[in-house]
Amino acid sequence: TAVYTAAVNPSCIIWGLRSGIIVHSTLLNPPPNPGRFTGPSVSSPFEQSHTDAVRCVYMPPIPKDKTPEKPLFVSGGEDGRVKMWMFDPSSKKGASSLGGSGELVCIWSSAPLNASRESPSTIVDEERAPGLVDPVVQVRYDPQSGLIVAATEQGDVWVWTMFMPRSAGVLAHRVHQGHYVEATMRGRN
Repeated sequence: TAVYTAAVNPSCIIWGLRSGIIVHSTLLNPPPNPGRFTGPSVSSPFEQSHTDAVRCVYMPPIPKDKTPEKPLFVSGGEDGRVKMWMFDPSSKKGASSLGGSGELVCIWSSAPLNASRESPSTIVDEERAPGLVDPVVQVRYDPQSGLIVAATEQGDVWVWTMFMPRSAGVLAHRVHQGHYVEATMRGRN
């Protein structure tokens, strides 16, 4: 249900499936069969995958001279979760039936983002269903600043700050209709 092509070296395609599974495919250069994708692919372990359809995936642009050994990317899904993934092409653990080698690991996951009637505006938004999971429809990650940003179907924008690989915690901010709503400190999940 989601696809993203990343210009890293080597190039890759990240797939988000209806089942909640994430797939990382490495593009061969040149492709052996032009017009049709063939290449090694690795899928996420079931227990680390989203519990519902994946709606969006994103890998930040990486300069060719700074390609990381283990690239990071993010995903968002119908389950209301944002997840950060690491692809380790040198790992032997993740060899899969998809013909790929390497390992795809979820290194961070948010709690499910819930719709809320809390709104700083004086107008009550009657269409919001409090307590229900709010699907993530867009997600971005900036490795320079350590920010992860997600937008939900109900219109909330969540910003996680201080997300660096060695960070002890993640500060989550929620913004609704352009107004700051809350900030909570959460340990790494």
